[in-house]
Formats: sequence, structure tokens, C-alpha cells
Amino acid sequence: MFHFKAFSLSRAVEILYLSGDEGMFGFLTGISAEILYIYILFAAVMTATGTGEFLIDFATFAAGWSRGGSAKISVLSSALYGTMSGSTVANVYATGSFTIPLMKRSGYSPKESAAIEAIAGTGGQIMPPIMGAGSFIMAEITGIPYFEIILLAVIPALLYYLGVFSMVHLVAIRRGISAIPREDRPTAKTILWQSYYFIPFIAVIALLAYGYSPAKAAFHSIWIAVLLSFLNRRTWLTLGNSWIPCQKPWSMPR
Repeated sequence: MFHFKAFSLSRAVEILYLSGDEGMFGFLTGISAEILYIYILFAAVMTATGTGEFLIDFATFAAGWSRGGSAKISVLSSALYGTMSGSTVANVYATGSFTIPLMKRSGYSPKESAAIEAIAGTGGQIMPPIMGAGSFIMAEITGIPYFEIILLAVIPALLYYLGVFSMVHLVAIRRGISAIPREDRPTAKTILWQSYYFIPFIAVIALLAYGYSPAKAAFHSIWIAVLLSFLNRRTWLTLGNSWIPCQKPWSMPR
């Protein structure tokens, strides 16, 4: 009754590490290796091509003219950057380094500036199409196509940012905080010239809608982003060159 036929090494490895959803390398690790990794790579490539800076510039152009524009820039840039990163921490770090000092200069207190950026950055986790690892886990567990999940997430994400946007507007009215000076905002010509940065995002959504897998959609969007980087000598992606942020695009000589 105490007899036991020992497992072979290969069988033990299979049970402990590779056995379906129960092994150490179960479906969560599989999602990270097969899907999440390539979207992290996609975000890194987009950042290296200057897309993160462009999104902040676009938010400055779109919201900087209104009352309390600095806080609205924080909200809008966090929403846009969230579509690329899907990470709360990365969102706050990337946009907050610019928007928090801007809000403090505009008249918001340091605590208000930090709070607005933290709340705005948190929404990046639910902003399609990336949405961190949660959306991929949902697709894996429920069997619902990833494209359907991101479509269902659009309305809650927009409502979240609408609420934050409305709140910072009311705070700006109460505190009498004005808009961003015109000379500190990019021109429409500059934004239009750089609008090709939106193409990789459109490509991801279009490929998902066409029936491509999430990983394949991200893969094709990566090489599209790499090709687009060659439209600007400052953002070329080559083996011996990396993009280094410098002055704002609208102050750069053409």
C-alpha cells in the first residue's frame, strides 16, 4: 500500500511547470510571454519615435486654450498616453513630469497638481486598446474576442475622463485659473505636420477589427511605427541611433 512508482524527470517538469493552467508557467505567464510582451514593446517603440511627446503636445493644443488649461492638458494627455502604455505608473511618470510643473505654474497647489495627475494617470489602465494585462486575461478566461472587450471598454473609459475633466474645470473656475499663454502652445500647423503619429494606433484597431490576433496586430503596428520614424530625421530608429527628447517640436527649426 506504500508502493509508489516515481515520476521521471520529464514528467515532474511537465507537472510543475507546464501542466495547462496549473503549472508555474500557466496561462498568466503565457499571456505575458505571448501577448503582453509585444504590447510593451509596442509602447517602447512608440515612445522611442517621439509619440509620447506628440501626445502631450496634442493635448496642449487641444485643451491649453481653455480655463484651467494646464490641468486639462494633464487629463487629456493621460487619456491619450494610456492608449499607448496601458500602465498607470508609466502614464503618471511620462505625462506628470511635464504637466505637474505646468499646473503649479498656472496656480494649482502642489497637492492639487499631484492629485489631478494621479487620478488622470490611473485611467490609463482602462483606456483602449492596450488596457494593461487585465484585458488579455479577460479575453483568455472568458473566450470573448479581444476586439469586443476593447469596444465595450470605450464608454466607461470616456465617462471616467469626462468626470475628471469636468472636475478640473470646476476647480479652475473656483480658483480663477486662466488658460495657457498662446506662445506656450503648439500651432495647428505643427500638430497637423506630426499627425502621422496616430497611424499606429489606428492600425492596431483596424487590424483587430479585421480579425487579426492581438499579438499579430501589435507586431504589424510596430513595423509601421518604425517606418514612420523616418519621416523626421530627429526620430530615426536605427541600430546606432536612439531618440533623445530635446526641445518642444514647435520651437524646433524646420
